[in-house]
Amino acid sequence: MLIEYEPRTKNSFNGILGYAQILKRNIGYFPGDFSIVTRQIEGLNIIEECGDNLLTLINEILDLAKIEAGKMELQISSFSLTNFLKNIVDIVQIRAEQKKISFVYQSSQYLPKIVQGDVKKIRQILMNLLSNAIKFTDIGGVTFKVSLISGDAINRVSTSLNLSPH
Repeated sequence: MLIEYEPRTKNSFNGILGYAQILKRNIGYFPGDFSIVTRQIEGLNIIEECGDNLLTLINEILDLAKIEAGKMELQISSFSLTNFLKNIVDIVQIRAEQKKISFVYQSSQYLPKIVQGDVKKIRQILMNLLSNAIKFTDIGGVTFKVSLISGDAINRVSTSLNLSPH
């Protein structure tokens, strides 16, 4: 079963990423040709980025396996909705700028300050939705709207993605 490989897989990628980060921190200790150091840093950045992407993909596959096996456990905690959304918007804004499309974030003034939920899972869902919206929008932009569905639903947030027509 796929879930049985989770610790080994994560440990392998964490080892790769950890070593790349250690090398990046220690790169200044090596005197000599700065062009070599620059190329090393660029290479380490690529290793780290690829490792992060692969680790995310592996975690998503493992999560899917857990869901299918009925073993997915949510880690419910209270968190600041404003800070949470700001962090996501900041990341997605950069991706939209890189693609040269607009990204508009609109939130209701009635959003609760603190909500309860699984921060990692909610982040994963929103990042996947918004990343796909950016990826598949070539002209125009993406609008991300967050509003309260009903007054008694403190932890239900509605998102709306407006994709430009192709």
